[in-house]
Amino acid sequence: MRYLRSGIHYQVTGDAEVEVSSNTQYAAIRQLGGTIEIPARQAMVRYRSLAGRVLFAVRSTSGRPSGR
Repeated sequence: MRYLRSGIHYQVTGDAEVEVSSNTQYAAIRQLGGTIEIPARQAMVRYRSLAGRVLFAVRSTSGRPSGR
């Protein structure tokens, strides 16, 4: 996990000036405010097994995938 604090950068632009910025995706929303829209999860989950096969599972109500 990447925290906002570790993404803050600064650059000296003059004798008494410093420019502060961040390259994290959510820095502007924290500074300026707004809403974040998160899409709903898919009902079908796709993953790769240890053997390399692509498998699909239906997401259960408990949040754990149930095999199909």
